[in-house]
Amino acid sequence: MALKLERGRNYKVIDFLEHLVNGELSDLDCLDSGNEADENERRGTEIRDSGDACMHEELEVAAEVEVEESVVTEDQEEITVNREEDDHEQMTITRKHEIKWRHRPFTTIIDTSFQNHLIYKRHPMSPYKYFKQYVPDALFDLMFDSTNIHAMQSGTLGFIPTSSGEIRTLIGLHLAMGVMKMPRISMYWEAGMDIGIFRNTMCRDRFFQLRTHLHLVNNLERLAENNDVFYKVCPFYDAIRRRCLELPLEENLCVDEQMVPFCGSLSIKQYVKGKPHPWGVKIYFLCGKSGMAYDFLLHQGATMELSEHFKKQLGLGAEVVYHLSQRITEANNKLYFDNYFTTYNLLELLAVGSVALPTLLYSLTK
Repeated sequence: MALKLERGRNYKVIDFLEHLVNGELSDLDCLDSGNEADENERRGTEIRDSGDACMHEELEVAAEVEVEESVVTEDQEEITVNREEDDHEQMTITRKHEIKWRHRPFTTIIDTSFQNHLIYKRHPMSPYKYFKQYVPDALFDLMFDSTNIHAMQSGTLGFIPTSSGEIRTLIGLHLAMGVMKMPRISMYWEAGMDIGIFRNTMCRDRFFQLRTHLHLVNNLERLAENNDVFYKVCPFYDAIRRRCLELPLEENLCVDEQMVPFCGSLSIKQYVKGKPHPWGVKIYFLCGKSGMAYDFLLHQGATMELSEHFKKQLGLGAEVVYHLSQRITEANNKLYFDNYFTTYNLLELLAVGSVALPTLLYSLTK
């Protein structure tokens, strides 16, 4: 049965919606008839009488809304503080709509004098000793142990356990292949080529056998929460990066990307148009004017070693510069990066010294 609405009776919105949903308000035309003028006058009197009460209710509702908004604001601020405490850093940046650009002449108001450190005070080291600075003996011990474990796990018949010295020979032959390039690897052992460094050092079958089982980690020891794409070569680039962090910085530094050629199957393989090797793995480098690498960061998508909060605020390119600039701990270094990495908020962070660089100079190159 349809519900009839009566004139002069106050209905709440919630009650009206409930009756409407239940189908009880189908006869909306069955309203009491009467004089329009009298009805309007009576309704006007009721509105005037209830004006104060309605205003009081509206004020109470507004007060409740303000209280709720203040609670939400306090919760948001608390979340921001907790996030910053987790990152052990605080970031104060200007919002995008508050940024105003002005034309002003560039003036240097700080002392930019810098004294470069000597990397080697003595005579230059031999190539092998220099190589060992980046690839220590402990890494070769880890490689031969992991290679033997992988060969045993694979069930390879007739595999002779390798040693640290044999792994060194394997790596040395790969370095020699980078200098003397051949269309096929097997050609290095052909009699007609007569390349003694390969034929007299390791037989071809043993080379391919070690190359197949070469490992740096035990695959069965990988943790479930480990999402590192480069997990299998992590000890290798960790050893190289550890040496890069030990080098004293020079005055002029640059952050840029570099492609490592790779044509195999890899989830983070990229194509960058205009690069000498467009297909490969992207690495972000902090380098000096001399070409020396002082730090680097492998690009691996969402699992990169970057702060998610900072990356959301600055963007990926600016966060890469901010992350690598943590390596700079001395004053008066000059840091260069192109427009791909540049944002106003990044320059603002570097200018206020939030990365322990109170006198850092930065410049944009085209």
